[in-house]
Amino acid sequence: MWIFSCIFTLAIVFLLRRYFDPKKRILSRIPGPKGIPFLGNALQIDPINIHRDLLSLKETYGEIFKLDFAGDQVVVLNSHAAIYEALVTKSKEYAGRVTDTFRTKYADAHQSIFFRDFDNEFVKIKKYLRSAVKMYDDNSEKVVHRSNAEIQCCMNKFSVYNEQPFDPNKDIYKTLVNIITELLASNRFEDDDSELNDIIEYQRGFSEALSAGVGEELDMFPWLRYFGNQTFKKMQFSVTMRNRIIGGWVEEHKKSFNRDTIRDLIDALLRAREDGDATFSDFRIIILVDDMLGAGILTTQVVVSAFLQLMILHPEIQTRLQHEVDSVVGASRAPSIEDRDAMPVLQANIHEILRYVSHIPIAVPHKTTTDTSVGGYDIPKSTQIWINLFALHHDENIFDEPWSYKPERWLDDSDQLVSIEERNKTFPFGAGRRVCAAEQFARTRVFLFLANILQRFTIVQPEDAEPSSADPRDYTLGLVLNPGQFTIKAIPR
Repeated sequence: MWIFSCIFTLAIVFLLRRYFDPKKRILSRIPGPKGIPFLGNALQIDPINIHRDLLSLKETYGEIFKLDFAGDQVVVLNSHAAIYEALVTKSKEYAGRVTDTFRTKYADAHQSIFFRDFDNEFVKIKKYLRSAVKMYDDNSEKVVHRSNAEIQCCMNKFSVYNEQPFDPNKDIYKTLVNIITELLASNRFEDDDSELNDIIEYQRGFSEALSAGVGEELDMFPWLRYFGNQTFKKMQFSVTMRNRIIGGWVEEHKKSFNRDTIRDLIDALLRAREDGDATFSDFRIIILVDDMLGAGILTTQVVVSAFLQLMILHPEIQTRLQHEVDSVVGASRAPSIEDRDAMPVLQANIHEILRYVSHIPIAVPHKTTTDTSVGGYDIPKSTQIWINLFALHHDENIFDEPWSYKPERWLDDSDQLVSIEERNKTFPFGAGRRVCAAEQFARTRVFLFLANILQRFTIVQPEDAEPSSADPRDYTLGLVLNPGQFTIKAIPR
């Protein structure tokens, strides 16, 4: 009995401290839904559908509103003006991360380049990762060769289905794992390799457990982990598998390391350590490799899956894209990154998918690094900020028919891409000091994947399958929005 009394007492003290946080007085001018005592709005937000709930709240409370999660104040930015002010104009002031939550600490996410707070070590690590990622940029023969080789393997798997219905997501995911792990750790897996399936499972676990919505209950009440909380179980599994798998890669690399022959990212980080940079301990390398693995898979997987759904719904767009691929690439060779500038229609479709789907609907939560303001409201230091990209990318004041898939919005009268200023109305990879370091790498993979699909297949709906929804409001939320399971038929051209 005394154990439960202690837990209850600690919970009350914890709630009282958060409930009477002095930040509440400063943030009181910002509108938001009225909550219940102590719990605030915690029971009013559906963690699975938080992207839809925030859209509804925006309609009621406007472009900037606040939420209260058991005393923890969260300010939500929904408009282009507010988001641009925070991410670009006042980039450093909004560059922090919320690192003191239970989930970030348990998963060691506070050491991650994506979840780490803004400090000198973050700047140093990101600068080094940027230089390492240059190995993977558009000019890297290695990344293009590896990507095309793996994508061709995936296309061959599509052919094996012999025009029968199949779920493409598993093949897409495995292809992306092989592209990324080759570049991170010089590994490649066969489809039946148990380690490949373990990677898929632990990545899925992190995606489900570390989202802005699902798992928030653990941050508010960490003691729930003692009562069979499912989010905690997923985190336990994912942390164990990550440390075992990537830790094994690091140990293997240490045995065969040659500083004059850098094979991959792990070698590059080991050389940095050998040069005297103590930042890159074995565990830090594990975390950074996991960062790049997750980032390298999630965006591309969602974009490719959504593309297949949308081509079924818009066969006229698919036909136009195929004509562009045929005229630029032909059928005698595989698409290359050099073809991209000559394919504005495909580039416009990629940009529209990133807008329409908004695969990261609520960017990784930011935190103010100093007392600041946004949209005329005072924001105290250490306030959690949610960047609602889902609302921004579907703002009818910026985009005509925002819930319609219209890639032509990114083409001018000459069927060329609109100006970079126009394209910068969206922030699919973030902006400012927290912009994704691997954005160009992700865009390269997406372009090559989609161009190869268009060159080799026509994607159609199976006759006896239920039409799947391509509306992102119906997608499942983890770290990213996921289209879920669906089937297609890939008809060879």
